[in-house]
Amino acid sequence: MHFDEVTTLIGPNGVGKSTVLRALDWFFNGPKASDLAEDDLTRGAEGDLSVEVEFERLTGQDRAVLGGHVTVNSDRCIIWKIRHADGSEMMSGNARRFPSFKSIREVSAANDIKQQYNRLRAEQPELGLPAATTKAAVEQALKTWELENPHRLAGEPEQVGHRDRRRQGHPEAG
Repeated sequence: MHFDEVTTLIGPNGVGKSTVLRALDWFFNGPKASDLAEDDLTRGAEGDLSVEVEFERLTGQDRAVLGGHVTVNSDRCIIWKIRHADGSEMMSGNARRFPSFKSIREVSAANDIKQQYNRLRAEQPELGLPAATTKAAVEQALKTWELENPHRLAGEPEQVGHRDRRRQGHPEAG
């Protein structure tokens, strides 16, 4: 789901509106959140439970809060919170990018950026990158392409914190 500043969930009973809200509460508030119920699992699935949250349009302040989990210039980051079947929990995350854009992002001069971008457009026309004549237009084209093609992004998950807490009713892990 994509959330804007204001998002409304509408639907009949039993379709998962409350489950989405409980999952986000668990993701952001951890042990302070209401515990997820068995009926929050998709059709009674067993095993690990995972909630993935993608943050877009990161500001400098966002990157400061996320710390080493994003690169200095990242404008997006994906964080996963996972509850394993044994009750232990962990979070991991990464800043994902399209690997072919790396050479463009490694240069800083506007002419070099445009040159690298045009070279990529010529070498990989199947990407469908639009013509761009300014540094800002190139940066916007890369961001837009990545937002529209998240399945093509790469980056190894990097652990952002490990919690080994147990669900209610289970002893706290040491």
